[in-house]
Amino acid sequence: MGDMLSGVALGLEQAVRSFTRSKETAEAPKTEGGSVKAGEAAQLKKACVELESLFIYHLLKEMRASMPRGGFLTGGKGEEIYTSMFDARVARVLASEQGIGLSALLEEHLGRSSGSESDPDGKEAENTKVASVRGRLCL
Repeated sequence: MGDMLSGVALGLEQAVRSFTRSKETAEAPKTEGGSVKAGEAAQLKKACVELESLFIYHLLKEMRASMPRGGFLTGGKGEEIYTSMFDARVARVLASEQGIGLSALLEEHLGRSSGSESDPDGKEAENTKVASVRGRLCL
């Protein structure tokens, strides 16, 4: 279980690191229609989906741990391994198919922050982000 989790975390770390590295080495990340290149956008989307998958996995794991165990038959270590693998797969499918909205928010935030050359101090972008979050939360 720990090996699988560390593997997911390592994959996420590598995706974020490669996105950051490509962002630093690119001289002109802006395109006509958006703020980042298509390759960077794909890497960003992949990293955000992986992060959402990891979050959902931990959510499922903690939800399962909060349920009382009991009964005549318990699966022992085999059940733990199976449920860990099951939760990881469900989290991966949920994040890639529909998700809970976390990857979309991260992608939107990181995509906008990577191409803000016209507003060097970031005040306008920050005000837009706050308004966007408030609108989503109905505050």
